Amino acid sequence: MGGCIVYGAVTADRRIGAAAALLGSPEWLLPDSPHLALDRFFPTALLSITAENDTVVPPAAAQALHARLLPRYREHPDRLSYREIAGAPHFMSPEDWASAVGLARAWLTSFLF
Repeated sequence: MGGCIVYGAVTADRRIGAAAALLGSPEWLLPDSPHLALDRFFPTALLSITAENDTVVPPAAAQALHARLLPRYREHPDRLSYREIAGAPHFMSPEDWASAVGLARAWLTSFLF
C-alpha cells in the first residue's frame, strides 16, 4: 500500500517536495481520494512507477492522474514523471524491482539534495 499512501501524503501535506509512488493507485473508494484533489499535487515533484501487466493495482489510475496533472505542471514539466515497467506484473522480478528502486532513488535525489 506504500504507493497508494504516497498519493495521499502528497495531497495531505504541502511540505512534501518530492515523492515516488511505486505500484500504487491514486483512486480510492473514499471521499478524500487523491485523484479528486488535483490542485494539491503541484509543486511536489511526483514520479509514479507502475507495472504494465499489474492486475493487482492496474496502471490506468496512475496514468490518468498524470494526464490530468499535466496542465498544472505546464511551467515545470520536469517535476512530473510517469514510468511504466514494460511487461512487468505486480510481483515484479528482482531486476524490475532494482530498476524501479533505482529510478525512484535518482528522482528523489535530484529534487531533495
